[in-house]
Amino acid sequence: MTADAPTKRYCRRAAWTLVAITPLIAELALGSTPIRMAWLVLLWIPIYGAGVLLIRELAVRRGRGWPTILLLAVCYELLEDGIGLQALTSPRLYDAADWGARLLGFNVPYWFANTGYHAVFTVAIPIALTGLLFPPTGTAPTWAASG
Repeated sequence: MTADAPTKRYCRRAAWTLVAITPLIAELALGSTPIRMAWLVLLWIPIYGAGVLLIRELAVRRGRGWPTILLLAVCYELLEDGIGLQALTSPRLYDAADWGARLLGFNVPYWFANTGYHAVFTVAIPIALTGLLFPPTGTAPTWAASG
């Protein structure tokens, strides 16, 4: 253990910060959710927060960097919108089928748009911001720090 290794408490604070800010950034940053409905963030914490914390932990514990985080962000989008909301295949949800071509039952333009959105606003920005707020945790797993 090094003298500048983050404590468990510090790392847990970083983890909870990541979990809390992720839905705020993902849903409120570009107005996906109106401010008057900001209370919905509480419902999204388990979905967005837990998902992004898992992505960060997998990348850090495997010694991987941003390419892995972004690849996992694409996987997250497939799970969240594809399986969770079924927006990738629904012809009616969010009027996604009206966005453009459907290929093999998938709303292709919707998937492309949301993959980029989730990779940046749901995954990359919250992880980067938490890293800036809690610098020593940059390469430390948040739940298994020493101390």
